[in-house]
Amino acid sequence: MKITCLIDNVARDGLACAHGLSLWVEACSRRFLFDLGPDASYIENAERLGIDVSSADFAIISHAHDDHGGGLAAFLELCPAAPVYLRSGGFEPRWSRPQPGVKKAIGLEPRLAGSGRIVYTGAEYKISNGLTLFSEVRGRELFSSANRVLYGPDGETPDDFAHEQNLLIEEGGRRVLIDGCAHCGIVNILSRCAEICPEPPQEVIGGFHLMIPATGETDDALTEALAERLASTPTRYHTCHCTGLRSYERLRERLGAQISYLAAGDTLEF
Repeated sequence: MKITCLIDNVARDGLACAHGLSLWVEACSRRFLFDLGPDASYIENAERLGIDVSSADFAIISHAHDDHGGGLAAFLELCPAAPVYLRSGGFEPRWSRPQPGVKKAIGLEPRLAGSGRIVYTGAEYKISNGLTLFSEVRGRELFSSANRVLYGPDGETPDDFAHEQNLLIEEGGRRVLIDGCAHCGIVNILSRCAEICPEPPQEVIGGFHLMIPATGETDDALTEALAERLASTPTRYHTCHCTGLRSYERLRERLGAQISYLAAGDTLEF
């Protein structure tokens, strides 16, 4: 199993960086993208890393925000036969209101809903052997206060993140959980994952949404509580993107080698 970060807020080796996420995954005899970043820069980075994105079997969009699906149009053009797995309701409008008087559309491009390439997923969706998407995370323990600036389709009601999905990979006795932003809370996502597979994942990859992008504000008390909880698990964490570097450093102080930062250009092999 091999996972390469193509886009993150931090980049290695002169690669492009952006507020967003895109991962190239080779697992279970499949090659695919988990998230597509805010634009087509993930394709440029892939070329520099020697990765042929046009060979992707499919793509997954973790949730309906443009920093994870802004590169969808580019993917549809580059991979004309590959499906895209998206949670039902993924093309409904989404909004950010980070400051008084500021309201920004952050949803996916509605025109792409008619591409004929979108596969809408439900509570659980098995793509193929060893690759399972899941959503409907019900818990709200250690729920990030950074979510308070995010709103649903009407722009007035707080987002319930029903459009968020996660991927469980099971291959060769290893279990890897990939999330996009963990808006529903990583501890709650892990609890939901346990309903699908009682054995905890050995590795978790993704953002923890501990930072408000527009302001850089972080919830230090939440970060400390999360660090304590994660330290009680046997899992290793490879975080990135919306966790924020300040929150990552706090987590690292508590978790040590149990956590690492996954920047654009980094590769994990299990």
